[in-house]
Amino acid sequence: MTDTNFSVTELNQLRCHLLLVDDEEEITKSLFRQFRKSCDVFIAHNAEQALQILNNQEIHVILCDQRLPNLTGTQFLSSIKESYPHIVLLLLTGYPDINVLIEGINGSHIYRYLPKPWDINEVNHAVQQAFEKYRLHLTNALLLKELAQANQELEERVRNRTRQVESLNAALQERTLQAEYNARGKALFLDNVS
Repeated sequence: MTDTNFSVTELNQLRCHLLLVDDEEEITKSLFRQFRKSCDVFIAHNAEQALQILNNQEIHVILCDQRLPNLTGTQFLSSIKESYPHIVLLLLTGYPDINVLIEGINGSHIYRYLPKPWDINEVNHAVQQAFEKYRLHLTNALLLKELAQANQELEERVRNRTRQVESLNAALQERTLQAEYNARGKALFLDNVS
């Protein structure tokens, strides 16, 4: 869900909602400690838990492990992309495989791939960039909505002004005809008097 009922100021103050999806509890604990001060962090240990969280929370960024129970991270991320198209997706894996990367980037629209073991600064930077991408998407949607409203208001003002101009033009044409009629009548009168 993308909510454009924010103001630009509110968007700038928005706090990141990060969903961590990894079946290894120690990894989710470590990542939770890393992000708890800068993000509202939600944890899922499998795809089913992640879907429950997605259905109940506004999530901005997902950091998902490639190896999950019953499916891969890219399969999970692909399965949610249609329902949650604006969530920014990050893939974390200790098993780099070029085919996985291609599948993830092309099929799941993964924003960034991060290797395990991870560099803490790289992961922090990736989550910050992902959230900024999400925030920019919301800002663009908000600005487009405001532009559409402004265009609608402008079109209404143009229609109103056009009606006013047409009304004034009709009145002017009527007065012009009346003046021409009066001028002809006066000319006839003066011709008859002389």
